Amino acid sequence: MNAFISCFILALFTMGATLCAKRSSGLVVGNPVVGNAFYLILVGVSSCVSYVFVSGFTISINVATCLYSISYACICTVSMVSAIIAYKLMATSGVTVIQKAASVLSAFFLGWLLFSEQILPLKIVQLVFMLGAVAFVFLNQKQAKKAMDVSLNESQKTPSPIVEHRWTKLAVILLLLILSTGSSTTITKYYVLDSRVTNYYSFCFFTNAFIALGSIVVVVFIWLKDRKQITPSLSIFKPSKMINVVGNVICNSAAAPFNLWLLSNLELSIYTLFTSAIGILSGVAVSLLLKEKQGVWAYLAALFAIVALCL
Repeated sequence: MNAFISCFILALFTMGATLCAKRSSGLVVGNPVVGNAFYLILVGVSSCVSYVFVSGFTISINVATCLYSISYACICTVSMVSAIIAYKLMATSGVTVIQKAASVLSAFFLGWLLFSEQILPLKIVQLVFMLGAVAFVFLNQKQAKKAMDVSLNESQKTPSPIVEHRWTKLAVILLLLILSTGSSTTITKYYVLDSRVTNYYSFCFFTNAFIALGSIVVVVFIWLKDRKQITPSLSIFKPSKMINVVGNVICNSAAAPFNLWLLSNLELSIYTLFTSAIGILSGVAVSLLLKEKQGVWAYLAALFAIVALCL
């Protein structure tokens, strides 16, 4: 297996996962805590089943694997919930560009700080282009906000509180998404390099098992307080709604072997650059497929991210 083949196959699965994730963004109904907990239960359980098959039934655990899995489960929970909310507030390509650019930036500094990777002039140039990509995404969102403000009643001198609340919420969600993205890559790299742990698929399996168990505890706690809050969110388990969640899980699980090969054979900063470019291209492709309206800034953001990869 070489990097090109791994990246190509990873791109196909990433596009499928992004499409399913976007279509899953409206599944959480009723109480948001309960709804997100049910979503994480569904993701966790279906992921465990998928990784059992992908691993060839070789799941095992020890203390080190358990600790890594618990830490990663917490980060993944924040990341998944943040992504669902972000997809409701902005276009697919915008979420993807910010998430992947943040991943590249954090990998650059963490690779140097934690894994003794060299800071070369070319990497700095790549960083500049990725920062440009992030700036263009925000310009695109700012342009969209102006369009929303223009549509307000002319007699209203200040923007609607709903509009302001939306953008405040978006800023918080994107910050959580950025922090969780950087942390997840670092922990995964540590796991791959650690000789004390079991196989990578076991790490993925138990991470999802802990996510599901934690979410079940939340649901049980709320159920004991007020059972009426549970019922509306049960609609997520309808087959017609589950299909996109399960599709996302299957795509991510199928991509795991190729993701593992890249992570094991490349520096953290280079690996993240590859996967981030793949994610950006997939996000833009899915946005076009779903016929989401995109401004010129969004396309420039994607272009800058691709240039960073080509350098």
